[in-house]
Amino acid sequence: MGKKENKIQSEEELKLMENPPLYWTKKEPRKSLSTYLRNQNKFILSSLAIADRKAMIMIRVNSTLVSAIIVFYQYINENIVHGSLMAVVLVLGSGGALIVSVLSARPNGLWFFRFFKKNIEPKYPDLEYNNFMVRGHTTLDEYEISMDKVARSQELQIGNQTRFAYALENYLSSKYRLLDIAYNLFIVTFLLISIIFIVGVLF
Repeated sequence: MGKKENKIQSEEELKLMENPPLYWTKKEPRKSLSTYLRNQNKFILSSLAIADRKAMIMIRVNSTLVSAIIVFYQYINENIVHGSLMAVVLVLGSGGALIVSVLSARPNGLWFFRFFKKNIEPKYPDLEYNNFMVRGHTTLDEYEISMDKVARSQELQIGNQTRFAYALENYLSSKYRLLDIAYNLFIVTFLLISIIFIVGVLF
């Protein structure tokens, strides 16, 4: 009986070697792969934290500027050349940067879910291939069964981590695109304010 089981197991392994899954390996992955995956996760998480901090800086600065301009608008309009135009430019520019910064910092669970539905689930519909994304209809029993399959398969472990990293990196990219827009708006606004001020003083 034992010889027959070993023969079946070896035949299955031969089939896997001939047509291996994407992340399948017979032995445990080399230490370099584990280090790579760990460093990749650290990079993504630290970059997300940096993006949130930068967004909070923009939110604090621009909300303060917009509030100050609104409160002191009459004084600026009466005492500064082209003060009314400067106030309008500053409110529009800082207000736009504030809105984009808030969009960057807000929780994006819905974005993540839509990305998963569009880019990952069509190729990997089974739960064990994407159990990092628990769907609303998933029961505890289904999730535990999928985790049991993941625990027994190195291909699923590496594959799930790879797909999760792919989703996180796209989420990170969207946050930094919004931050880039916010910082560019901030810079352009202050360039325009400086130009308007210089023109008002010299001419």
